[in-house]
Amino acid sequence: MAEHLYRFRSTKYLLGEKYQELDRQEIYFPSLKELNDPMEGFMDLFWSGDKIVWTNLLRHYLLCLDRVYIQFMLNGNSAAIDLASIPVMQTENDLPTQKCKDGYKEICDRFFSTPSVAEYAETLPSRKSPVRRDELCVHLRTLHYEALSAIVAAYRHLGLMTDGPASDTLRALCEKVPPLPQVIALTNRLEESHPDVPDGSDQLYAGVNRASMQGNLITKYNSPLSSNDHNRAFIFLDFPTQYVEALEQTLYIDWYTACFSGNCVNSSMWANYADKHKGACLKFKTGTNAGNPTLSLYGITGWRGSKNPPAPVPIRGYAQYQFHKVVYDRPYPEIDFFRSLGRLRGPALSWWYSDGKGNSSSCFQDVFGNEEPWREKYSAELAVAQTTKLQDWTYEDEYRLVLASYLTDYSNPSDRKLKYRFEDLSGIIFGINTAEEDKLSIIRTIQTICRKEQRKEFEFFQAHYSKRAGGIDVSPLPLIKV
Repeated sequence: MAEHLYRFRSTKYLLGEKYQELDRQEIYFPSLKELNDPMEGFMDLFWSGDKIVWTNLLRHYLLCLDRVYIQFMLNGNSAAIDLASIPVMQTENDLPTQKCKDGYKEICDRFFSTPSVAEYAETLPSRKSPVRRDELCVHLRTLHYEALSAIVAAYRHLGLMTDGPASDTLRALCEKVPPLPQVIALTNRLEESHPDVPDGSDQLYAGVNRASMQGNLITKYNSPLSSNDHNRAFIFLDFPTQYVEALEQTLYIDWYTACFSGNCVNSSMWANYADKHKGACLKFKTGTNAGNPTLSLYGITGWRGSKNPPAPVPIRGYAQYQFHKVVYDRPYPEIDFFRSLGRLRGPALSWWYSDGKGNSSSCFQDVFGNEEPWREKYSAELAVAQTTKLQDWTYEDEYRLVLASYLTDYSNPSDRKLKYRFEDLSGIIFGINTAEEDKLSIIRTIQTICRKEQRKEFEFFQAHYSKRAGGIDVSPLPLIKV
């Protein structure tokens, strides 16, 4: 077990007036988007299911597209529409009024009454191999203009908009790019005729997606659509791929991670995370739980009721957070979307698994027929996603703390600043290029905390090049006393 773990920081965060992490003894848990690896938390999603869940996926696509289109109708470009605007956690049950539900029903009826769309919905469940992201994007892009056309036609019928250029454009696009449901059968035959290329269809659809991406870039480059009308471009060009990305939110709760390292002498770590060797490295003493390293942190540990005001009140205290070792030599976890909707509850989950006529999807039985093993698998897959990185990152020797809860919303960054016990900070290492004034500020801050905590010893170290080690080494600075 690692008895000490290291956290590289820029002096901007340790000493800067805005952050003051050292004085406040705080560890910040960033979101995945704030980290420098775009593959953080990546899951190799696939879609495989019966007609009920595939139909509901298309109905859900219509609902999300409809909600985004309404935002555009009401606000134009006054407020940006982006990935966060797609309400993937909602279902038909969340529509605010009966009029909205009636409008949504008309959209679905119009969409599925199109013969090619109906045939597409019938053939999607016949895919012999799991459908992965690229393929799903292609299918949704193929159906996208029919979906938009159904929405516009329903709005016209309801008197919410008049016929105009938008309707003409959609009609022309639907005629020019009609859905081709036979592509499903062709894909199946391609896979059957080339068993020696197990990922052949994945490669094919990835190529189609790259071609589509290039087409979108060319369209935006040759017109003012992207710069002057971002929201229209999002709806007409970008929505299918953005929807597929947003779907991940329905599987697992948001999680946040604070990163540590098992060593303090890697030059790349100093360069990347300690401001080009001008920052510092915090040395933490770890605890242990079942043989795993831990760190005691102060944060939200629960909730209690309150009469005045009548709202839940957070309970705060110290708790042991376990370090998880990052693994660099395994593939990303494969996640079965239709059988991993673990973030949804009650009516939302029932909506996905029901055809509205009393019939349930076979996926429902796969999940709830033997729920305990499913939950164990579900949790294990998330743990793998949280601790898997490409081999390119092996040099980090990373250990990470994870912050996540079904009861607590950590979207506010201030709730993701957890305080550590000063007794667990056993030392600080100065970088090769740490400015002298920053060293002095760090020493003064530590001295102030030591006096407050009545702590008589604290270790400082200096990083330097070592010819003997053939790289960076650290040496203690025993003459600096607190």
